[in-house]
Amino acid sequence: SHLDIYHPQQLSKRIDKSGVFGKQLILNYCWSHPRTSMLLCPYGAGVNLINHSQEKANVLIRWPPNGQLGHHDSSFEKSVHEMSLSIEPRLAFDYVALKDIGEGEELFLDYGDDWVKAWRLHVAKWNPDNRSDYKAAAEWNEILKDSIIRTDDEQKREPYPPNVELVCRERIQKPFYEYDESVVWGLITGDIQCNVTQHKTNIKNASYY
Repeated sequence: SHLDIYHPQQLSKRIDKSGVFGKQLILNYCWSHPRTSMLLCPYGAGVNLINHSQEKANVLIRWPPNGQLGHHDSSFEKSVHEMSLSIEPRLAFDYVALKDIGEGEELFLDYGDDWVKAWRLHVAKWNPDNRSDYKAAAEWNEILKDSIIRTDDEQKREPYPPNVELVCRERIQKPFYEYDESVVWGLITGDIQCNVTQHKTNIKNASYY
């Protein structure tokens, strides 16, 4: 299943479909349950890097105490629709070590039997792109890393492969919060879908768009 992608500017106001500009397959980074249509997608630093292993699992997840980390037990009684009316997080996870974990040791989490069955079914049904000219997006990044990015008009004549999407890295400097009569600023970065209308080269032969 594909999920809607919203422009970052939409996150500062009530979300509606007018802010959707693409689709994203992120189910492997989300948690759910067979008896609900809600997806919980953790976004804390590093939590999406914890891989699955039933044999090597050294952490587990659980609900934190009510009121901690923005978690509210009252959310358990709300419908999916009621939860969707707020853009503020109301549920949180604790990642708890099952044993002493050494410095540099990889973290593993047991995703559960249902995930294992779903993954095996996906692998059994998945058909790779068998075109002779097929290359993964990572390969195209390496091939095109020194190339001038094609404009929209140029892509009509020479399109990028269908498995590649052009995105721009957005860097936004904004105030996070006030502390002791001063404003603490932070840098937000993210990838957003973008269009290249023209490109130029300066006297140092560097391209800009």
